[in-house]
Amino acid sequence: MKRILGFVLCFVFLLAAANAQQPTDSATNADPATKEDIQRMFDVMQTRRNAEAIFNNLKQQMPAMISAITAEQLPNATAEQKARMDAFNADMLQKVYSNVPFEEMLQAQIPVYQRHFTRLEIQQMIQFYSSPVGQKYLNEMPTVMSEGMQASFPIMQKWINSQMAEIQKSVEEFCAKLKQPASEPPKDSAR
Repeated sequence: MKRILGFVLCFVFLLAAANAQQPTDSATNADPATKEDIQRMFDVMQTRRNAEAIFNNLKQQMPAMISAITAEQLPNATAEQKARMDAFNADMLQKVYSNVPFEEMLQAQIPVYQRHFTRLEIQQMIQFYSSPVGQKYLNEMPTVMSEGMQASFPIMQKWINSQMAEIQKSVEEFCAKLKQPASEPPKDSAR
């Protein structure tokens, strides 16, 4: 469960990072962005609101994801076991999402933006995100990301399962080789 939640959270942050612009060559030679510039950009971009929306969408999607995982782990669960698991999952999700450190995460990002963007570039982003197209982008992004995650989750889950199966198989084969006496030549598993 923790691995999947961690994977989903990493996926969200990777998607958010993918939306950021790449640094320009001028970023190292020009007037650096101030903390206030970046905070203004975050305000215009509604960064905190969008981050909260993304986490709320995740919170709504997680019960179905957890139920799918639970069904794999407990395929013959009784109705009472399923009800207990649902209650456990709801409680766990409430605890996980009740104290997301949004402000700390935003403050930690300021020096990153300062390293990669000039003051002029930040001002241009503020101008773009203040425009009607920029505002539409910001308003649609949580829904687009949520739908994108819903569409890609089965693919991610299939990939994770195949990778885990491959890792388990490789570890089992390696451990079997380690268990063989040193004087006996290793058995070739390909035969």
